[in-house]
Amino acid sequence: MVTPTETQTATLRDKIGKLLTNRVGTAVEMLGAALVLIFYLTPLIILFAWLSLWLRRIGWRAVGLGRPSRWMSTVVLGVVIGILWPFLDIFVIEQFLESLTGTQVDLSSLERIRGDPTTYFIMLGIVWTWAAFGEEMIFRGYLLNRLSNLLGESKAGWTTAVIIVSVCFGLAHAYQGITGILETAYVAAVLGFIYLATHRNLWLPIIVHGVYDTVGITLIFMDLYPSF
Repeated sequence: MVTPTETQTATLRDKIGKLLTNRVGTAVEMLGAALVLIFYLTPLIILFAWLSLWLRRIGWRAVGLGRPSRWMSTVVLGVVIGILWPFLDIFVIEQFLESLTGTQVDLSSLERIRGDPTTYFIMLGIVWTWAAFGEEMIFRGYLLNRLSNLLGESKAGWTTAVIIVSVCFGLAHAYQGITGILETAYVAAVLGFIYLATHRNLWLPIIVHGVYDTVGITLIFMDLYPSF
């Protein structure tokens, strides 16, 4: 039996959720998300996204955490891309961006990983929790979908949303300097288009992201990363 209080709560939730489905509500929500992203407070970003989904009565499955059609193919493809791509990125694209900007990617925050097994394994845990799962859920699953709602779910709308979210992702890595911003923005754009290519399923981007970062920090740990 539903009590009056439960009915009122559900009604309030539905009213707010309905407001968030129109363009004005979505625009206000995106402004709020932008303010949260400025400070890049991890728990608050996740809470913000979860609250938005909850109010609109949809879950993470609706934005890409549903089971992929072929698990094995997704895992194998994700691992292959995640292993090969970092070498192209680090030894070709990153070098080009550094020559373009005149500055190296600032990876000083990862200096302590080099030659330190304990820190290396701690970073692996962070890579597969916050970086692979967290960032893909927030940037590709939540922000990309909400921006497409605002811009229109056409090819142009999705493309524009990918570009905007990728720029935000790059700026969130401003501590890596201008070259790091450009590189992470480009990486985010590729992950965004992988997400769209898999019919907006998050599992391939998550696996690619996790393996990509694993290769990167492993190169740092082994003192093989060229920017150090």
